[in-house]
Amino acid sequence: MPQAFHLKERPAGITANFALKGGQVKVMTTELLGPLDSTLLVERLEGLQSMVFSEIPNFPSASQIDNFLILINQDLSGTAYINELEIRAQIKINRSVKKGEAVYLKDIKDITSVEVGVEIPDSAGIILMRSQGWKKSLFFDFGPLHLDATPRDYAVDKMFAKQALLLFGMESLVYGSEGNEFAEDQLELMSKGFKKLNKLIDLKSEDESQYQEVFQEHPWMFGGQYKSVDRHTSFDDKNIPDFTAVRCHDTFRDIIEIKQPFLNCFKKGDKFSSSFNDAWNQAERYLSFTYRQSSYLNEEKGLSFANPKCILLIGCSLTENQQKMIQEKENVASSIIVYTYDHIREIACHILNLIASTRDKMANQHMDFTGEMPTD
Repeated sequence: MPQAFHLKERPAGITANFALKGGQVKVMTTELLGPLDSTLLVERLEGLQSMVFSEIPNFPSASQIDNFLILINQDLSGTAYINELEIRAQIKINRSVKKGEAVYLKDIKDITSVEVGVEIPDSAGIILMRSQGWKKSLFFDFGPLHLDATPRDYAVDKMFAKQALLLFGMESLVYGSEGNEFAEDQLELMSKGFKKLNKLIDLKSEDESQYQEVFQEHPWMFGGQYKSVDRHTSFDDKNIPDFTAVRCHDTFRDIIEIKQPFLNCFKKGDKFSSSFNDAWNQAERYLSFTYRQSSYLNEEKGLSFANPKCILLIGCSLTENQQKMIQEKENVASSIIVYTYDHIREIACHILNLIASTRDKMANQHMDFTGEMPTD
């Protein structure tokens, strides 16, 4: 039977991008996802779990749910219908049929409307999850719950019809193409790498090797400019940088030297610390070796260098004056580029957002019912 509940806070939507503290985030207020969006669908359901599902008494485990409809009113009261929807669809078929005759999936030309057996006010928020065998589809709309919002201006039965089409594998009738083909696994892998880096920083790890492992697996965090990286490439017995990285645009190599984020780069009076100077001198030594021994490195080591740069990753949470001092030092030695861990996190966050934004735009380019709300 229907389960009444009451939310403690007014839901706005689900975040659609990565952001560091103080950055901007986009919030999806309305969205439709089908079986092809499996990774994204799971992310959305996990977000809804903490936002809504956990506030519903006796909400069953995921394995026990075939379908549910959740309605949320303006006063944040709501009703959940779990495994009790009565689905009725209006369809177009591609052959003649008689009354009482069985209709098969292959007979369906289009689905024009779907009713779920529950009256849905235009002023209520909606979450509808449906299953078809092992496939699942999710639709939600929190737009009407915003304090300055107007009632819904589209027919939900038409929206539910699009959801049914996704479940039946008819994505072309929804998207106007063959559906979504996103590299979800790759994006998820990149996201995990970003989270791993943040976790190391949050735990204040001073183990350089742990950071090296992250960047070896995720060299894209340096701005996507390298096609591959090699760890601990030996120039000779005394010169072994953390990484040499193959540039995408010309296949020559740069050098990447990594220090842990909590190394003290400055001492009192904003003077460079001995630790920073040692790291800087090390970068200069590596570069000098590549200038002097370029033929040797190419012929004996198979390492090609031409106008190499050395990225020195070191420190975090520097003051504006300290960053200015490093920039002045970079101006003198333009072949050395200093990144702090704050810089790397910003770069990684930006790249992830670009990929996620492109994916979502492709997925929703034919869905004028998808909304987003920018917020701080």
